[in-house]
Amino acid sequence: MRDSLEVLIETDVPERAREEHAPELPTLRRFAGYELLGRIAVGGMAEVFLARERSEGAARLLALKVIRASLERDAGFAEMFMREGAVALGLRHPNVCHVYRFGVESGHAYLAMELVAGTSVRELIVYARKTRTRIPPHVAAKIASSVAEALHSAHVARDERGRALEVVHQDVSPHNVMVAWDGTVKLLDFGVAQSSLETTRDDPAKDTASDTDGHTIVRGKLAYLSPEQCTGAKIDARSDVFSLGIVLHEMLTGERIFRRDGPAATMRAIAVEPLKDDAFAGIPAGLARVLVKALARSPRHRYASAAEMQEDLERYLADERMVVTSAKIATALQQIVGDAYGRPPELDARPEVVAALPEPRADATALPFPLVRERAPARGSRVAWVIAALAVIALVAMGVVTTMRAGSVEPRAVEVAPVAAPPSEPIVVEEPAAVAPEVVEPAPVEVAPAAPAHVEPPAAQAETESVSAARERRRAERARRRASVPTTPGGFVEDPGF
Repeated sequence: MRDSLEVLIETDVPERAREEHAPELPTLRRFAGYELLGRIAVGGMAEVFLARERSEGAARLLALKVIRASLERDAGFAEMFMREGAVALGLRHPNVCHVYRFGVESGHAYLAMELVAGTSVRELIVYARKTRTRIPPHVAAKIASSVAEALHSAHVARDERGRALEVVHQDVSPHNVMVAWDGTVKLLDFGVAQSSLETTRDDPAKDTASDTDGHTIVRGKLAYLSPEQCTGAKIDARSDVFSLGIVLHEMLTGERIFRRDGPAATMRAIAVEPLKDDAFAGIPAGLARVLVKALARSPRHRYASAAEMQEDLERYLADERMVVTSAKIATALQQIVGDAYGRPPELDARPEVVAALPEPRADATALPFPLVRERAPARGSRVAWVIAALAVIALVAMGVVTTMRAGSVEPRAVEVAPVAAPPSEPIVVEEPAAVAPEVVEPAPVEVAPAAPAHVEPPAAQAETESVSAARERRRAERARRRASVPTTPGGFVEDPGF
C-alpha cells in the first residue's frame, strides 16, 4: 500500500511544480537589503532588476527599479522617480502594481515593487499582430474595465489624514498595463503622475512643467496623450479616461488611432482633427459607443470618471451575456502568445550589469528632497505632562521661598507626586504665557519661644537667583529640544503594511 501511494503522489505532481524546487539563482550583489539576481529590463529612466528578499528562512522575488546612473544628478528626474514611489505606496487596489518600499541607497534611488510575471498589453498586441489574430472583444473590454477600476481608485485616493491625493496617472498606455499569466491585470508606472504630493516650484495652478527656457514639458507617451496634455490645459481624471480609450481601441483593432508622421502631426490629430470615418470599423456596437464617449475631445462630453467608463464596459459584457474571469483572460493569453506563455522574464545575469551599483553601506542615506510639504506639528496631549510638571515645580518653589521669608525655621519636606516619564521621541513645547503668581499663605507653625528671627537679605537674594538660574536652564533645554527635532525623512520610506 505504501509503495502504491508513493507512486501515486509522484505521478500527480505536475512538471511545473517540480521546477519550483530547482536550485536558487546565484546572487550577483546585495543592494538596499535585497539580493540582485540579474537585470530584466532597461528603460530611458531606470533599470529593473530581478531581486530576492529573505525573511525568517523564507524568500520571495520582486522587481527592483533603480534610477539610471546618468540621471542621478538630474534633480527633476530624481524627484519624478521618487514621486512614483510616494504615490504608488499610498494606493491600495488589486489592479495597481504594489510598491513595497522606496528610498536611496548610497546615492542611488530605488523602488522595490511587486513582480508581475506575465506580458504587457503592448507585447500582447504585438503577438496578436504576428499571428494575424486579435484580442477577443470581451477580453479587451475586461482588461480595460480592470484598468478603469484601478484608475478610479487612484483618482479618489486619500492619505492617512483623509486629504485627497488628487492623483492623475498621465501615462496610461499599453506599455504600463501588465497582464499576469493567471489573467490578473495590473496598472503600473506612476512616475509622471500628478498628485498633491508634488513639491514643485511651479505655479500650483499649472498642470504642465516648464524648462529653464520656458518651453512646456509634456508628460506621458505621445500617441496616448489627451487633448489637455497636448495643449497644456488643466488636467484631471478625465484625461486618463481619454488615454484609456486609446488603449482600448488599440486592443480591439491592433492599430494606434492617432498615429501620424511625427510628433507635431500626432498632437494635432489628438487635439483638433476629427476622427476618421472608419475609426470604429469592425468594433462591436456596444464598445464603439464606449469609445465615442471616452474619446470625446472636450472633457465635458467625456465620462466624468473612470468609474462611469467601467460601468459601461461591464454593461456591455452583461448585454453580451459574457462573464469574463481571470481564468478566461489567461486562456486567451495562452492562445495568443503560444509557446511564450508562462515563460519567466529574460534575465541578464552578467556581473557587469550590477557593476555601477555600490556595495552595501552600513549608514542610511537621507532622501534628496522632501516628498510631502512639511506642516507645523500639532500641539497634543504629549506636552500636557510638561506643562503640569512646570506648574507643580513653580508652586513648590514659591511655597518654599514664602516660608523662608516668614522666619528662619527650617522648611518642612514636601512630597510631590511623581510625574510620568516623557516619551522617548523629542517634543517641541511652546513657552507658556506669563501667569500672575498665586499667593500661598504658609500653614501656621508652633515653635518654642526664642529670640526674634533675623533673616539675612543676601541669603534670600541668593535663593531668588538660584530659582532664576533654574528657569534659564529650563529655557535652554527647551531650545535644545526644538533644534533636535528632525525635519526631513531619512534612509527610506517603507510600507507600514509590509
